Amino acid sequence: MYQDQPEEQLQEENYHSIDNDTKPKILLMGPPRSGKSSILMVIFEKRDQLETVYLQPTTDIVEYTMYGGIEVYDLPGISYEHDYQFIDLNLFLGENTVIVFVIDTQDDIQKSLHYLYSSMDLIFSIQPNTQFNIFLHKIDGLSEELRQDINQEIQHRIFSHMDYEGYDNSLVQFYLTSIYNKSIYEAMSRVSHKLVPNVSTLENILTSFCYKSNLDKAYLFDMDSKLFIATDSFPFASQYHQFCCSTIGLMEDLTTMYSEYQLNQSGEVFSHQVATIHLDANYSIFTFQVNKRLMLICMVRDNISKNLSLLEFNAKKVSLSLKKVLNFPDSSTKD
Repeated sequence: MYQDQPEEQLQEENYHSIDNDTKPKILLMGPPRSGKSSILMVIFEKRDQLETVYLQPTTDIVEYTMYGGIEVYDLPGISYEHDYQFIDLNLFLGENTVIVFVIDTQDDIQKSLHYLYSSMDLIFSIQPNTQFNIFLHKIDGLSEELRQDINQEIQHRIFSHMDYEGYDNSLVQFYLTSIYNKSIYEAMSRVSHKLVPNVSTLENILTSFCYKSNLDKAYLFDMDSKLFIATDSFPFASQYHQFCCSTIGLMEDLTTMYSEYQLNQSGEVFSHQVATIHLDANYSIFTFQVNKRLMLICMVRDNISKNLSLLEFNAKKVSLSLKKVLNFPDSSTKD
């Protein structure tokens, strides 16, 4: 009975049944003009970066929904140290809630840290095991040496505060970000993909795919947001991720020009699309369309990419496994 329903509709119905306390959520917090609203507009609204430069400070809570049912909330910027005490965070905090706290590295860092500390104190009093992801933002205007100095200094201050308060340091992760390069997509992907239901199973499938096909790296990307929702268990490489994001941009351009990446007229049958893009340094990118919105993007050495038929065969098997885990229509549906 599920074959007559679009894949995205099935997925939304699946996640609507999740209890609010366990529903995956990402809360973006930070001082006014730290750049958190710009981050979300660039990723989820596909706004040009320059369009977000002169945004007014956020005064209301803004909600986005990611692929996989993850809810993302842009909370108003903190003007005073205890502003978040006036928001009922109990409505948002649950066992699957993570915080993204955005710090403008070109602004008053000391004041931003005071805001962060007060937010930590409040949130840990409600949910002691909440994960904090600190985005050290707007690093594009800084030299590499200054970026690293600021990163080390901020980490030292935050860990010192957490040690003093008796908080668990493992609850904090740091990312250097900018909306003017791929770093913001990498950071948001690494934050959000941990919240995807059954992510460990998806990771195992992609890891097995890498072993059997001799791939260096495999990602399952959401084409709309350019965020990966799963990857293999091999060490993360930022350069690979940048190549993959650029590939999605290329695919978007091709999709605009041609109609090959569309569903047929009935809206039910999807024809898989396969492509190989050759890079320098004896590497290629292999892509395989899973459905209208999801794509496998893999880093592969040129000597392996020549055997395209084997890669395509394995990718089709992996695609069917991913659909089963993601509760998509069963494998009997035509591809």
